[in-house]
Amino acid sequence: MDQVTLKADLDALTTAQNVSMEEINPVTGLTTRERLLVQRSWQELLKLGRSTVGIEIFDRYFTMFPQYIQAFKKFRDIPVEKLKSHPRLKAHGTTVLNALDSIVENLDDVDTVALLLEKTGQDHDRRGLNHQAFEDLDTSTAALLADVFKDSWTDVVHQAWDKALSAMMSSIVSAMQAAEKNRTS
Repeated sequence: MDQVTLKADLDALTTAQNVSMEEINPVTGLTTRERLLVQRSWQELLKLGRSTVGIEIFDRYFTMFPQYIQAFKKFRDIPVEKLKSHPRLKAHGTTVLNALDSIVENLDDVDTVALLLEKTGQDHDRRGLNHQAFEDLDTSTAALLADVFKDSWTDVVHQAWDKALSAMMSSIVSAMQAAEKNRTS
């Protein structure tokens, strides 16, 4: 990852004086500037490799919130110390990264993003996960991003990612609640 180029690009986006940069997407709540900051930093993150980033997201998640390991049937029988190098985690991490990539890259196409997030919420409702699991994933992902981006993780970039992750998690949780309501009514 080229931290110098990333920092320069993010700083340029942060300071760009263009009225359109402040336009707010009514669905995501992100300004154009925030969306571009998230998308540009995401592109740089993916240079580390999808499987690498996917593994790191789940390693951070399970380190910060070990109670969720048991929520994943395919990980329950793997010793914690072997999980990070296990092919099942690599496969799941890559799948999740591909889904996140579709969401981040389409942040300007709210209809597509809404459908992707709704499907994610429905899929995870069927697996019995609750909203707190997604809020904790939001927390652990933000912590990972801060560590990876180092000096590029400015207050403005942090705020953009917080807004984006909060919007994503809120949509997923809403879809989970709707799926649960439909299932129980």
